[in-house]
Amino acid sequence: MDSMRPIRTWIGITCDYDPADPGKFWLKEAYAAAVFDAGGMPVLLAPVAGLNVHDIAGKLSGFVITGGDFDIEPHHYGEAPFPGLGKLNPRRSGFELELVRWAFKHDLPLLGICGGMQTINVAFGGTLYQDIAGQFPGAPLNHEQGRNPRAHKVSIKPNTLLAGLLQKTETETNSSHHQAVKEVAPGLRAIGAAPDGMIEAIENKDSKFMLGLQWHPESLYANDPLWLKVFAGLIGAA
Repeated sequence: MDSMRPIRTWIGITCDYDPADPGKFWLKEAYAAAVFDAGGMPVLLAPVAGLNVHDIAGKLSGFVITGGDFDIEPHHYGEAPFPGLGKLNPRRSGFELELVRWAFKHDLPLLGICGGMQTINVAFGGTLYQDIAGQFPGAPLNHEQGRNPRAHKVSIKPNTLLAGLLQKTETETNSSHHQAVKEVAPGLRAIGAAPDGMIEAIENKDSKFMLGLQWHPESLYANDPLWLKVFAGLIGAA
């Protein structure tokens, strides 16, 4: 019977790590389940001290950069810390920034989710709002409403990777972030926005597949199979 099992594409998924509580790595099951249900084989990537992206060369066909309860150190995008900046995770941030650049160099498909989207933007020279409440002009929506409820709408630019995957140019998403993309990095473009103007999706058209989403599709697809198309797109490109 084993010979009848389909061959799955191996997709690396970055794990979380808390420097204040060393000795363990973890991943929310929904990330791995979404990759598996879309036809991939989830492979957990723990930011072990000393791990180099070259150690995984030739072993994986695509990557998911996950979200987490930490902020990227602002020196990575040329800024000093702003009041409201959360806890930092230098080991994980350093590994993921290196992984994004390496994946692009080798044209390996990449999906960034929530903090993973922010990592993609910083990796290519973009900046972030370190704290939406203190830095985003105007009266933004509440962007910290958790992963399960549908918090607000997102408009999607037509003729983009995301519009093609979803076959629509407007959707509802969850929202669980206190940071966001400010200046989009050279080579990337904003392809989705919330009603308050917050950038919610980015892509790199010079890559086989590079997509960043500020929300959590892995938490939405259990109740709406539409969101599995995002992961299927990643795996198809891989």
